[in-house]
Amino acid sequence: MAECVIIPVGQLRLSRLQYLCVDAIFGNDNVLTMKQQKIIIADGSLFFREGLKNVLLNIGNTEIVGEVENGKQLLNLLADQGADIVFLDVVMPEMDGFEATWMGHHLYPGTRFIAFSSFDEPQYIDKMIHAGVSGFLTKSTNNYDVLKDIVQGDRQKFYNSPGLQYP
Repeated sequence: MAECVIIPVGQLRLSRLQYLCVDAIFGNDNVLTMKQQKIIIADGSLFFREGLKNVLLNIGNTEIVGEVENGKQLLNLLADQGADIVFLDVVMPEMDGFEATWMGHHLYPGTRFIAFSSFDEPQYIDKMIHAGVSGFLTKSTNNYDVLKDIVQGDRQKFYNSPGLQYP
């Protein structure tokens, strides 16, 4: 039960019910629980990693299982810890986000990879989509609501930053 958080039913949208722990309905309290999302953040900037971590912890329903600065470290951490969601930069030292996503997506098909980048040109987005990302967010945009949807929402949806018209 330590992996779940309690959420009042009235705060949920029906499309999210499939991700709830069905066995955690408590009598007349009308509450359900949702599994905490294990998250890894991969970005060359410590400042960005710390900021994203604080936002995700503020959203709730998250456990940050690790932070790394490059793709090689990411793949090693995934092998050791596993994760439900990986937020990663497109440009990183040693192994970039393209290669790390492609390898991670094939090695850990249950993990969602979300690109975070300063670049919003179609060639970067296309390349990351082909590598297997479930979303592409720009660092210059307020992504709070999108991040909340990623953590609590539909696994089948592709997520964009507000204003980014792709795909």
